[in-house]
Amino acid sequence: MGNLSGVNTHRVIINVLNVDEPPAFVNGQKPFL
Repeated sequence: MGNLSGVNTHRVIINVLNVDEPPAFVNGQKPFL
């Protein structure tokens, strides 16, 4: 999963579940998938 913290990981999961939210990589985070 890289160096993602718990909060960032939770945000990534939310972004994956909610298509209305911007993708994780847009926020500078690599998708954990």
